[in-house]
Amino acid sequence: MDYSGWRGIGTVVQHPDDAGLWIGGSAQLPFLGSDDVATRGLPAALGEVSAVVSLCRVGQDAAPLIAAENHATFWLIDSADPAENAHLDFVLRDAAEAVARFRAEGHTVYLHCVQAESRTPTVAALYGAMVSGGSELESLERISRALSNAHPNGAFMDVLRGTASVSGYRPLTETDCRPPCLARLRLQEVFAMLPQNNIHDAKCGCIRSNTRFLLNLLQPLRQSRSICQQFVPGDPLLV
Repeated sequence: MDYSGWRGIGTVVQHPDDAGLWIGGSAQLPFLGSDDVATRGLPAALGEVSAVVSLCRVGQDAAPLIAAENHATFWLIDSADPAENAHLDFVLRDAAEAVARFRAEGHTVYLHCVQAESRTPTVAALYGAMVSGGSELESLERISRALSNAHPNGAFMDVLRGTASVSGYRPLTETDCRPPCLARLRLQEVFAMLPQNNIHDAKCGCIRSNTRFLLNLLQPLRQSRSICQQFVPGDPLLV
């Protein structure tokens, strides 16, 4: 995707709650992990970036120095209409957890959309709340001081306020794993969410699309599954 004509794509700041996370626009992607980022007027720390979380459409070679397995992509539409983004609360929180997973693996991470105005500060605020223990709105306030153009749209703000229509994923506890097991229920919900009328239509690419959607939803359940296996061993949906 060519975003060169968009304003604000050169924005880049350090996350106020985590020095190992940089947030910004799309213009930096070709230079992430490069030894000469400083000569381009970019923070030298961007040369240490080894993982990327993209919140907009990008080409396969958008970040050529980043290994494919360390580049997570979430195609979010910057729209105040919740209908434009299926399972918005879940996807936003899943993106924040992708950042957390990369950081736990020791990566310096770059989180971005096109202009870092709505999608990026939203996910950055969710992640900030995870690492700081505070609220999403408190995290957004800190991010807004560093990222002056931060302005999440109304639907994203509903997620940050906790007023979105569908609640997001949270890690399971031992109590959750007692019958009825929440991980099991979530797996059943995942399969119910798939558009069954299109699942076999290879001509329109629906099989590929649904597979990506399914894997996206199942990713956070890995930890939940391992926890629940300790308390409900042998459940066929959890093995």
